[in-house]
Order: sequence, then C-alpha cells, then structure tokens
Amino acid sequence: MRVGIAVGLPVALVLSLAGCSGGSPTPTPIGCRPGFSSPCPDNDPFYKASAQELRTHPHGSVLKTRSPFINDDTLRSLARATTVLYASTDIHDQPIAASETVLTPKQPYAGPGRRPILSYQIPYDSLSTRCEPSYQLQHSSSQGALQIPLLDATVQLGWTVVVPDYEGPQALFAIGPQQGRTILDGIRATEQLRQGGIDRTSRVMMWGYSGGALGSAWASEMQPTYAADLNVIGVAEGGLPSNLKATIQAVDGGRYSYLGPLALAAMARAFPGAGITEALNPDGKRAFDAIQDACSTDPALLRLAHHSLRDFTTQPGLLNQPKVDAALQQLNLGRAAPQVPIYNYQGVLDQIVPFTTNQALVRFYCSQGVVVDHVVSDNADHVAAGVAGVQPALQWLTSRVAGTPSPNTCHHG
Repeated sequence: MRVGIAVGLPVALVLSLAGCSGGSPTPTPIGCRPGFSSPCPDNDPFYKASAQELRTHPHGSVLKTRSPFINDDTLRSLARATTVLYASTDIHDQPIAASETVLTPKQPYAGPGRRPILSYQIPYDSLSTRCEPSYQLQHSSSQGALQIPLLDATVQLGWTVVVPDYEGPQALFAIGPQQGRTILDGIRATEQLRQGGIDRTSRVMMWGYSGGALGSAWASEMQPTYAADLNVIGVAEGGLPSNLKATIQAVDGGRYSYLGPLALAAMARAFPGAGITEALNPDGKRAFDAIQDACSTDPALLRLAHHSLRDFTTQPGLLNQPKVDAALQQLNLGRAAPQVPIYNYQGVLDQIVPFTTNQALVRFYCSQGVVVDHVVSDNADHVAAGVAGVQPALQWLTSRVAGTPSPNTCHHG
C-alpha cells in the first residue's frame, strides 16, 4: 500500500471529476427534448438491432456506425468521433446490442509502439438510456458529468479513447457482470474499426472511478475468460464499490442514500425473480416508479437522500432476504484474478464505498499473484480521492504504455 500525496492538478481536470458519484450535483443531464438533432436512444433506430443480427454476429462484432456531432469545441478539434453499435451479451448470457463512442485522435501517434486504446468508463450512474455518454456527448454542456477535460487530456496523448455506454440497453446501474461484458466487447468492436492504426494487437487499458471503476474492475476479472484475445496492459480503478451490499448499507439513511434505490431498481430489472419490487410498500413503489428514467442528478433521485430502505419496504432487512442476498452475491468482485497490473486508489474517509471492502479485494488480488499498485489517500473522502487520483492514475497508465513495470505494493503492507 502506498499513501497518496496531493498533487497539483490542472483546473480543468479537477472540474472534470466533480461530477463523479457522490460529488456536488452537476447540471441535470439534458433530456430528450423536441428539436434535438437526434432522438433519445430508446427512440433512435440506430441503437436497435434485430434478433437475427444478434444471433448471427459474435459478441464484439460491429453492427453499425455513424459520425456524431460532439458538443464540445475542444474535443471536436482533437478527435474524430464514431458512434458504434455492437453485439454483446447481458448478465444472463443473452445477446444484446450495446453502444459506445470511439474518439480517434486527429494527430499522428508519436508515442512508443503503435497507438494504444483506453476504454474510459464515465460514472454516469443511471436508470435511463438518455443518460448514456454516447447521447450526452452530442447534446449536453455538462462537462463535469461527461468529464470532457479528462477525455481531452487522454486524446492529446495520442490514445484512441473508447467511451462505452457500459450499463447496456436496459440501463443497469451497478450490475457489474453485464458492464464487464459491454466494456470488453466495446474494445473488440473498436479494434474492428481499424481507425488510426488500431488493430487486434493494439495495447489496451481500462480506467474508471466509482461507478466507472465497477465496470472496469469487472472487465479486468472477466477478460482472461471472456476476452482473452485482448492485449490488456493495465487497469486503473478508484473508489471501487467491490461489494454492492456493503455499499448500500454504508450510504443508507445518509446524504448518498439514493444510491441504494438506484441499485435495487437496476437489480429488479436484472433479476426480476429476486422479489425486490414485491417487497416495496406504497411509498417505495412511488419512489421506485419516479426514478425508473432517472439520471444521477435528477431531482426525483436526489429527493431520496437521507431516507432509509426501511422507509420503502414492507419489512426490514430487504438486503438479507434469501433471493435478494443471492442476487447481491453475484455482483461482488473478487470472483477471479485479473492477469494484468492493477492501479487501485481510494480515500480512507470514503463515505460511499467502505474502505475495508476495497482492502479485502486488494488482499485477494495480491494472494492470487496479481501486480497491484495500491494507493491510499489518508485524509480524502470519495470525491477528494477521485480528484486527487486523476493525475497519478494517468501517469500510471502512461508508464504502462512506455513499457515500465508497474510498482507492486502487495508485499509492502
């Protein structure tokens, strides 16, 4: 374990992390309003694929592409954007169509080796496809939520940056096993595009914080069996909610308690037999109905802050009900060991993700021989650790591209 040291960060990058889960509310993401150049994903034929297409294309296959307008002058000047619809699978191994935005730098790559790929998971924590990055990048001016300055910085390094809509077409917040699939298949689809010198041998990195870290970490654990063909060289994950049950319990009744209903509503979609909807009382049914199309900063969701799950259920202990607990157990990380170096960072004072659960995951990885560079910020909460961790994480990823061996803190306490 290494203790993090505060570093000077570009103001733009600091602002870009203000939108991560648990931060100060960013502007509400733009909804689907008349007069927009494209409809919401639910109503946009581009995001749809026929059952026959999905049956006949292996996961990771490109189904269709288009060139979107990116609503940011700087990013538009730095990169050529492509929206990709590709084949993937859901948590039950059924075929789905997933989407992503691929940002290909306009400048030639001048770094070591061939141009690498970074899959960056924006923590868009939602239950609605209107919150997907591929849609919001076209229409929203909410730079904090979209972390556009961070995308600018990574594109300027010459990396192809993939921004997946990793929650999938059902908008499954916190359902890590599906997120891992959509992330890995999105990287495969990017390689198929062969833009900017990218191909099947390209070096691949993944990075995310908070909700974005969850997808990144699941992809790292699933990659050896689900996508062994990918040349992954490193994964950066911060503020990682590795144990969903512990995270929901940690925020229950407090400022961030709305994350509990958000996760449980997604679980009800992914595991309809778990009995979550049936356990709601009238207040709970109204609350869950109100957030079915919610983005992370929507008022309907934020109004659930400072409520306990007890307020919404017919009996206490919903998380311990056998079917609910069984579903939660499927969503815990630490089921397999990644085969690439991991950069893991968190604040000791994290008020959303229990520090002990992240420590347990790191210990498991270390016991399995994974190279882990574990960095701890002693006096930082969830947001502060996310902001302070941007530059060191980016430096760590840059070192992986340069071929420098990753530090390994597994035997250093």
